[in-house]
Amino acid sequence: MLTKEELKEIFIEKHNVLTPEQFERLFSVSERTREPIEALLVAKNYVTDRFALEAISQYLKIDWVDLEKEAVAPGMLELIPEKFARTNQVIPFGKMGGEVLLAIAAYDLKTIEQVEKITSLKVRPHLASPYAIKKALFGYRVSIEEEIKNIIKAELKKLPAKEASVEAISPILDAVIEYAVWANASDIHIETMEDEVVVRYRIDGMLRDVVFLPKNLQAGIIARVKILSDLKIDEHRVPQDGRFTLKIEKEGVDFRVSIVPTIFGEKIAMRILVKSARLSALRELGFSPDDLETIGRNIQKPYGMILVTGPTGSGKTTTLYSMLHTIAENKVSIVNISTIEDPIEYVVRRINQIQIQPEVGLTFAVGVRAILRQDPDIVMVGEIRDLETARAGIQATLIGRLILSSLHTNDAPGAAVRLLDIGIEPYLVSSTLSLVIAQRLVRRVCKICLVSTPAKESDFRKLKKVFDLPSTITILQKRGILSKTDDPLKMVRFYKGKGCYACGGTGYRGRVGIFEALEVSPQLRHLISKRADAIMIREQAIQDGMITMFQDGFGKAILGLTTLEEVFRATVA
Repeated sequence: MLTKEELKEIFIEKHNVLTPEQFERLFSVSERTREPIEALLVAKNYVTDRFALEAISQYLKIDWVDLEKEAVAPGMLELIPEKFARTNQVIPFGKMGGEVLLAIAAYDLKTIEQVEKITSLKVRPHLASPYAIKKALFGYRVSIEEEIKNIIKAELKKLPAKEASVEAISPILDAVIEYAVWANASDIHIETMEDEVVVRYRIDGMLRDVVFLPKNLQAGIIARVKILSDLKIDEHRVPQDGRFTLKIEKEGVDFRVSIVPTIFGEKIAMRILVKSARLSALRELGFSPDDLETIGRNIQKPYGMILVTGPTGSGKTTTLYSMLHTIAENKVSIVNISTIEDPIEYVVRRINQIQIQPEVGLTFAVGVRAILRQDPDIVMVGEIRDLETARAGIQATLIGRLILSSLHTNDAPGAAVRLLDIGIEPYLVSSTLSLVIAQRLVRRVCKICLVSTPAKESDFRKLKKVFDLPSTITILQKRGILSKTDDPLKMVRFYKGKGCYACGGTGYRGRVGIFEALEVSPQLRHLISKRADAIMIREQAIQDGMITMFQDGFGKAILGLTTLEEVFRATVA
């Protein structure tokens, strides 16, 4: 375990993350709660998981591992008893050269020696985040199908033909919810069919069937969700919306619930929001060095509007928070940062966050106007939905404030046109808009079952039909992704996952962003003021050096981060 002096050296002297006063306060909390100080730093969003792991591993001169991306190899959990792993917060995740690779939340020689004694193998320790280890420990449980079968057998054996009681349903619903959180699902869908109930998870943006339940559980499951969400149990004819919070592995998790009537009964959709969700640094989201430089230049400006665009579920909020975190890291003690959101998905230190409440009149527009009376320097508006909110944001930039927000448009050039369509005057849009980032999320190729194949001529024919391939080649050559030869595509290989235990047979595990960053140049300001359409704005942006989402995605496919099919699905379909 690291001593207090060692922790001071890492987080005060080497990395300047904390002041001595902040360190003493956090160390006091750490001693009281027995939570490692590095875990507190991440939980309170002082630093990202990756930063904490890198800082400590460099100091200790040992490796670190991201367990949420590095799957635990089959059979590894059998090496260590579950009770020991949970008590000591360790996970064996692989073998190499006769050594067991051990993920450990806090470096401790005694624990390492005990693992060596239990396994009769030499241990190579790797630091991992406590949060990731908690999720990996879930692997000790049986499959969801097997667990629910056991619950049904134990709890419902006396009710084979009757509808199960709400009390008997609770352990089944608990299992469905816990497995969803463990699997990094963003949504749970419980759908009623004529003869059974199907549970589906949305993982990496795609829905998957996970378990089929007997029809006689339907009424009990719906009633249980309604009780948790404080909804009307006896109302089955109209849609209802609600929310509830649960503790799962000591982590607070919010669930936003929607229930709608269907022909075979009510359907439930639950959005999962982990309260202690870990912030990612901008460089971890998939931005190119050029885009990172553009973003960094614009978030340091004292005023202007930065918009992140894309459909629901494209990662806009994560990008906005990562920008806020970058600003807060450098300026938090000298600026006033406020947000107005729905919902608050991340809690960020030293930032004043407001949850909208339309039922009492606290809308985005009202919230922005109230924040402006609080002398802010930087304001994040969760989403621009209407003219009133857009006007409030524009007015804030005119009085010298930096505004960050999101907007629903298909691409970056469409953002200016959307603001004009809402009703903002062209001269206001052209004078206040600084940067627009459009994005999509594509699935990552699973690293465990990754294989490469030579690019086919049919792939390039398909590309030529839809995109300007020569200009894309030139851009990727400048980025160093393609070689600067006469035929740079000749040696290109694409990658895919064959399907394995880690990715559930899909060939994909996790997601990465593809982006286009449009920095508003003088030429673009002129076009916007003349109400130019999105096509003209796009052409000028490309002349100014904007890399399109497809070009960014094509580069990531060549690098093996995703597949060409995923890039087409996200940018063309």
